[in-house]
Order: sequence, then structure tokens, then C-alpha cells
Amino acid sequence: PIRDSDGHELDSDWTDSKDIQNDSILFNIITMKLPDTIYQRYKSYIHTGYMWKALKSNFVMKNPMTEAVLQHHLQTLFCHNPSKVDKHLDTLISIRDELDGQGIKINDEQFKNNIISSLPGSFTPYVQALMQLYITANKELTPEMLIAEVQSTGQGMIMKYCNRESSHFA
Repeated sequence: PIRDSDGHELDSDWTDSKDIQNDSILFNIITMKLPDTIYQRYKSYIHTGYMWKALKSNFVMKNPMTEAVLQHHLQTLFCHNPSKVDKHLDTLISIRDELDGQGIKINDEQFKNNIISSLPGSFTPYVQALMQLYITANKELTPEMLIAEVQSTGQGMIMKYCNRESSHFA
């Protein structure tokens, strides 16, 4: 059997020179993206599949501490500045996606509550009115709809906030 430099037996169908050449190209593309310190640890792999497994096991593992930190961050993140709401919402979405990628599901109701409780106080009357509108219409307000509404309304609130802040310097 053919073995890589770490003694792993290579697949028997991986002996075609074209496969070896393509694997070598893929290996080089991946390792070019790695910082030197990480590259030094993985350069001995000659089969991309084994290198990829090793990279995944070392860097894409579930870590209970990471999960706890992300959940805590999602629940405690707060935006004080109305002009930064879009970026704040993007951050919340990224955290939820990252948790989802680790197998932790944040349900829509909980995520909506995280969004609402993290917005600047100036958004409270609008969000309350929006929620009342959906309740009255007997429709469900999804997190995606809430985000879209907050972003569209946020543009007007940003202008109002900027005008108020600039009037302090006049």
C-alpha cells in the first residue's frame, strides 16, 4: 500500500498521476493561505484529505467555552448609537450563524428578543408599534422581517440622531 509521510495508508484509487497532480495543486492552494506557524505543522501531509481532516479536528471543533461565550455575547450585546444599528444587527446575525454552525439552535422568538433588547432606546416606540401591528394583523413577525424593518426605519432615525448631535455644536 502507498502511505503518506505520516504513515497513513492512501486510498487505492488515489494512485493515478492526474489525481496526485490535482491533489498537489489543491494542497498548495490551501497551504498558501495558512500562516507560517500553522503551515509548519501540516506541511508533512502529502494527501490533502488527511491534511484537511487534521485542520478541521484542530480548528473547527466544538468547544463548550466558545459556545458559552458566543451565547453570552448574543444575549448581552447592546447598541447605544442609532447610527451603528446596521453593523450591530450584522454582528448579531453572525453570532447566531456561528452558533448554528456549531449545532446550537437559537429559536426565532429568542433571537427576536435578543434583537429588541439590544437596540438603542430610541427604537423602543417604533418596535413596540411594529409588534402591535403584527399582533393586530394576526401575523408572525420573523427575525428577518424585524431586522428589515429596523434597518429601514433606522435610516430615518440616524438622520434625526445626527441632526440632534450636530445641533449641540452649533
